Amino acid sequence: MISNVYGPTDVTLKAYFFQELRSIHSFSTGIWTLLGDFNVLLSVDDKNGATTHITDILNFREVVHDLQLVDLPILNKAFTWTNGRGVPTLERLDRAFISTNWVLAFPRSTLRALPRPRSDHTPLVLSAFTFIPSTHLFRFESFWLRHPAVFDVVSIAWNSTTSASTPVNQFASKLKSVQTALRNWSVGLSSRLQRQANLCLLWIDWLDKAEERRTLTNLECALRPMLKVRYEELCLQEEIKWKQRSRVHWLKVGDANTRFFHLKATGRRNSNFISRLSNGCTLLSSHQPIADHLLSFFSNQLGEDPGSTLSINLLELYRGLNPDLSCLQDDFTTAEVRKAVFSSGPEKAPGPDGLPMLFYQRFWSLLNNDILSVFNSFHNGSAKLAEINASWLCLIPKKSDALLAKDFRPISLVHGMGKLISKVLATRLQSFMAELINPHQAAFIKGRNLFDNFSTAHVLVHHYYASKQSAALLKIDFERAFDHINWDFLIDLLRARGFAPTWISWIQEILKSANTSVILNGIPGNSFTCKRGLRQGDPLSPLLFILCVDVLFRMFQRATSSGLLQDPGIRDVRVQALQFADDLLIFLDGSPRAAAATKLILDDFAACSGLRINYDKSSLTPINLSETQATSLASSFGCTVKAFPIRYLGLPSPLRDLPDPIICL
Repeated sequence: MISNVYGPTDVTLKAYFFQELRSIHSFSTGIWTLLGDFNVLLSVDDKNGATTHITDILNFREVVHDLQLVDLPILNKAFTWTNGRGVPTLERLDRAFISTNWVLAFPRSTLRALPRPRSDHTPLVLSAFTFIPSTHLFRFESFWLRHPAVFDVVSIAWNSTTSASTPVNQFASKLKSVQTALRNWSVGLSSRLQRQANLCLLWIDWLDKAEERRTLTNLECALRPMLKVRYEELCLQEEIKWKQRSRVHWLKVGDANTRFFHLKATGRRNSNFISRLSNGCTLLSSHQPIADHLLSFFSNQLGEDPGSTLSINLLELYRGLNPDLSCLQDDFTTAEVRKAVFSSGPEKAPGPDGLPMLFYQRFWSLLNNDILSVFNSFHNGSAKLAEINASWLCLIPKKSDALLAKDFRPISLVHGMGKLISKVLATRLQSFMAELINPHQAAFIKGRNLFDNFSTAHVLVHHYYASKQSAALLKIDFERAFDHINWDFLIDLLRARGFAPTWISWIQEILKSANTSVILNGIPGNSFTCKRGLRQGDPLSPLLFILCVDVLFRMFQRATSSGLLQDPGIRDVRVQALQFADDLLIFLDGSPRAAAATKLILDDFAACSGLRINYDKSSLTPINLSETQATSLASSFGCTVKAFPIRYLGLPSPLRDLPDPIICL
């Protein structure tokens, strides 16, 4: 059912309007959409200025909640109405709501705005498609484990003979045999289970009706509970299937939630679906042109080696700062590999092999000898990981109206075995990270957290204001930081930090053997070989990344000790910069000399590491500086001035009414 809406502008009629929406809902058949001009806001964000009718907003939200409606976001616009004045009032009055049954029936529903040549309202187009791209990719289904036959299928396939000669090739060949066997075994399985569930219901209903007319036989009395048990088992398998697709891991117990998981899976698929993309000149709407553009964009981002334009003396920078790392290249043990397998998320999205860690966990006794053989060959340097180190780039939109390739965050879905090797190495490396990394890097290190840096920043800001010192906070934005790490810089850094040649060769093999395909709406494109960057989704990548950006902290530290920069002058807080992964906050003393030195350090680090600093998105926040001084400092970086209150690490940092510092100095 489609309901065309024009809401009243008269505030006194809003209550009647909301009641009418409720009454219309009672006549809907389930698959329902309401669209039109509602003349009421759903959120305070639906207006570019102050909102006055808060009661109407709350009442409208209550109606939407009670009727279980889904508000379709407009993909390419924030507001739909303007009053047309010089300083316009902009509001979102026009929208489309869909019922949950509509979501299930039309999983590809989108809402887009058209140009507004005459009216003060923006035309909206609701597109509803039932088409979901068919990928024919192999993916292991968790509910298969409820079938005893699956263990025989996997065992027979895994133990089949293979002509491969090396442990890696043998492992890859056995995985392919398992994939083929499971694909053949599972053909038509879901439909067979659905038919069984329907038959169970028919028989249960028949027995219930028979019981009203006569006494059931002993056989019939025994059959009914068996049918109920079987039906519950079939419902559980259906729930497991949709829970795996929904990626909802927080809901552990409760009644059957199949419908909830189905809706979550459909919603997740919709939010990640890319129906259109701009290449800068043309709006692409067909699958292949979009795939070609994404391949071109990300192969340019990751598949080109720009080389370093500057080198710094890393050995001198880290002289006397390196711990003993000799145990990192010890032989791999069954215990540590097993721990890596069973500590991994069992149902996290798999890579090109289609096998989540749940597969490795449930079939560990069958796989462990072959897994250890791969690790041993990797340890002695004979393993070539290309067959088990591929990945897919899954694109997550950074905003609802993402239309450019740069508006998507690439997350790598790595082959299960490649990810397992990285996890074992990351676990070994993690035990040394606190010694390798400066104490003001709070990300990815056990025992450190976001609040450590926030509290330190709070103390420093409080100190500057209390002491009347001129200063500035410089927030630096790195452009796609993980994607731009220069591999030569990383390898030189590992040598300077005292990593053994064996460990370095392992890292090189993991980096250089990786090939990647961009996955568009479930369909992987052509692959390309990466030549720079670190894969987001690889367990090793965060640790290698903070090793790289630690160089920048040491450069600031060296500049401070040489007198080029000044520290805040507080006992126990001798820090020029705070780091949280790629989030960088720099403290300046407010002088042009400090700004020039800081800019030089940042540019030198960018030139040698490959990282790109986006000064347009960076900001400078003045402390006890005049507007002229603040503007002058910001212009030396090419960034904007942003006054307090600001947010740091997602938390507000106010200027006035600062509470007492968390750390007393």
